[in-house]
Amino acid sequence: MTCRTGDALFAAGKYEEAKKSYWECALKVVGPNYRIPGVAGSEGGVRTNLYTTMSPYDRANLMGCCNGIAKCLLKEGDLEGALAWLDEVAVLYYNTYFTSEPAPLYDWIDYSIDLPELTFRRTVGLSAASDIFFSIGNTGTATHRRWVANTSTINLPAPHKTPRCIAEVDMDKNSDLVQLRHPNPALTTELELTAPELQVRGSWAKLPIKNARIAARYGFASFIWKSRMYIAGGLKSGLGPFYRDFWNLDLEKLDARKPLPDYPVPARHTGQFVNWTARVYENKAYIFTGHPRIDYFDLMIQQWDSVETTYTPIPEDKKAGVINDWPYVSSSGTQSLDAANYSGQAFCVWRRTQED
Repeated sequence: MTCRTGDALFAAGKYEEAKKSYWECALKVVGPNYRIPGVAGSEGGVRTNLYTTMSPYDRANLMGCCNGIAKCLLKEGDLEGALAWLDEVAVLYYNTYFTSEPAPLYDWIDYSIDLPELTFRRTVGLSAASDIFFSIGNTGTATHRRWVANTSTINLPAPHKTPRCIAEVDMDKNSDLVQLRHPNPALTTELELTAPELQVRGSWAKLPIKNARIAARYGFASFIWKSRMYIAGGLKSGLGPFYRDFWNLDLEKLDARKPLPDYPVPARHTGQFVNWTARVYENKAYIFTGHPRIDYFDLMIQQWDSVETTYTPIPEDKKAGVINDWPYVSSSGTQSLDAANYSGQAFCVWRRTQED
């Protein structure tokens, strides 16, 4: 790994020499005419021909160079530049993901090859980005970056969990971050404008709302329609209670939250109403659960209804990993039509979209 020359210079406090070494190392990998870090639209976005055809060892080496340049820029106070180089580390990882055989069926399934150096370099990029985001008050993104660093390494074989990798994950920081609210009231009063190119000027304030009868919760579905905020489902804690109620709030009047008809389908058919997605289309709020039946709330007449969907996998779907003729994983972790057999008058068809 030629990036280690830069690592040694950085450890010795020779930051300018280290940055030069990292840059020269990166150019040897990508060539003099390749733009790095990349920008949206160049080479088609995240997936690039250069990165997908690059050997995993070259990717790991280039990750090390990107991390190193980011650390040098941090020493210069250039947070925006550092984040750009750390994003390139994520891009390199995703190109490893894209070229895996067989490729994971869903992009939320993490993937790692048996190359501890690549694992370490990715972890460095995630933890460094987490620290930067935390320093400018973006606790949500800071938590996400360090959480991914933790969850993407925790189940890997022992050779990947080296002392230096474990130190980068830093479980103490991870534990502190996951307990924060975003924004966290205890931190916002201390926040200062230190990076105007990355921070949004303004402040958070708690709005007075009359008769707030809705129970505190997380994991709920939400959307805004005609100046009203809608919230449905969720849970109070990991042990419950679990909610299936439905509320809206007029954002112009900020009067009392108003109850709407509860989600009518029993939990035994759908599982708990937690972390579901709601999207509005033509005055109807559709609740996506991964089951063939899609329930929706008609916002005009304020009633629940549903639409049945069908799906027939094509050869490309089956090659990608679809089994049992249904593309979405059920609550049991398998792909199946295990939802209740609902009857409905309207039908829609799932189709595979064109890949990038």
